Amino acid sequence: MLITGIIIAGIVAHALQGNYTYFGTMDVGTHFPKMLAVAVGVTAVVTGIAVGVFCWLLLNIRPNGFLCRCAKCTHRAR
Repeated sequence: MLITGIIIAGIVAHALQGNYTYFGTMDVGTHFPKMLAVAVGVTAVVTGIAVGVFCWLLLNIRPNGFLCRCAKCTHRAR
């Protein structure tokens, strides 16, 4: 809902004020640097791995700060 509201607010601002250049203009041209594509791919892989590790930690670390090795938790994971 929040993201939808932000997008709608942006569309309304664009409709009311037109294509203003508050942040300036960028002239990229037709050339797309190949290293930019590599950087985007590497960033996607690294952040994907980081998110996976973060989710694993959220699911496996208990409030006392240690990984849970009790029978109830290990049975649930299998």
